[in-house]
Amino acid sequence: MQIITRKEAKEKGLSRYFTGELCKYGHISERWVAAGRCITCQRSHVSPHQKQRKHRKMARELGEQQAVQKYKELIILKKDALEKGLKHYFTGIPCKAGHVCNRYTSNNSCVDCLQLRNEMPETKKRTEKWRNRNKKKLSEYFKEKRKDSDWVGKQRVKSRKYYKENKQTMLANMKQHYLENREMYAAYSSRAKKRIKIATPKWVVAKDLQQIYAVRNKVNQSTGTEHHVDHYYPIKGKTICGLNVPWNLQIITAEENLAKGNKMPEDFYGANHTMIPALTCTMSQS
Repeated sequence: MQIITRKEAKEKGLSRYFTGELCKYGHISERWVAAGRCITCQRSHVSPHQKQRKHRKMARELGEQQAVQKYKELIILKKDALEKGLKHYFTGIPCKAGHVCNRYTSNNSCVDCLQLRNEMPETKKRTEKWRNRNKKKLSEYFKEKRKDSDWVGKQRVKSRKYYKENKQTMLANMKQHYLENREMYAAYSSRAKKRIKIATPKWVVAKDLQQIYAVRNKVNQSTGTEHHVDHYYPIKGKTICGLNVPWNLQIITAEENLAKGNKMPEDFYGANHTMIPALTCTMSQS
């Protein structure tokens, strides 16, 4: 075998070199240019990671036998889950931390492990730092995404489904957040009241506005779905600001109102849209 130094092998673009000298363990063989290790040592040596893998394989084999006996009805293989379009699959085999629960089809990670990892303060700090660094990129990305109506529809379906499945926990978290941040909510409500007060002219009759809210309550009772009184031209718009007058109010569903936000009617509904007055709102129109 021809003797060649590591430097010469690097210059020639070779992956191996040979010095003819003994390694630590007495092998005379080629060495890797990248790490300078003996090839025979690397092939014969069993690393602690490889030993761990063998032990894990044995544990999995035993775990699979126990899981098949214990969780026959609950087991869903990854292939079947992907075919059905599911996010999770279940093998019954415990993970490294000992959790026997669902796993994600995307990355095979344990659901409980991922939740615990996300709750750790270190991971929260990392996510906050990453969000602060990439605020502009994220805002631009989601602006482009919101233009796609299909993506927006999918997100709404996901949020509705999540709310139905976790309604009680979400309400409990909202209540806790309100109790912890009462001053913030009080400030927001006072700002909103001030805006409405400024946007309401002195010559507007209060009974006319009250009548619209009474119609909204009747629509809620008759349809069984939640409706809001919305300003057709928003009070706090980007280009213009509307007034809190009866002919600028419409009764729409809560879902539509939350989606509309402070958008102008031309941007949300389209150019040729006409407003249905709140007082003429009926069950069929709502």
